[in-house]
Amino acid sequence: MDGRLSATNSGSRPGGNRWRRSWGKKVAEGATLVYLDAVGFSLKGVRRRPWSTRVVTPLVSLPANWETPSTTGAITSDGRFFQHTKSGEIRSGNVTRFFQHLLRHVQGGIVVVPDNAGIHRYKATRAFVGLHERLSLVFLPHRTLRC
Repeated sequence: MDGRLSATNSGSRPGGNRWRRSWGKKVAEGATLVYLDAVGFSLKGVRRRPWSTRVVTPLVSLPANWETPSTTGAITSDGRFFQHTKSGEIRSGNVTRFFQHLLRHVQGGIVVVPDNAGIHRYKATRAFVGLHERLSLVFLPHRTLRC
């Protein structure tokens, strides 16, 4: 490696300590930390039987809506929030467009801290990060957020 933070850094590979020092140094030099996550929503309603004082319980029917909006969101170390919502699943191209948005709106170096979701580790995403010197990825360790 040339000392730059690798887009494939998961923190568990040989030399991981050197990479951690590298992104720590970038942050100390003024790079912005960006914590990124993606979430999907289901808009399908649930049929319920509400309580009634009479013998006949009214039924509430909800229209079936199979849309699944997804949101990619990020919060920066200086408190700014970025969001992109789309219909359907989030794919690698959506992640690279979100990174382009970050590059346009955040000055200086950017250290993005995503979870280990596959969309953040695709070859196209790693290639995009490799093309932009200002952009670095540092993945959270596996199973960090499990309760």
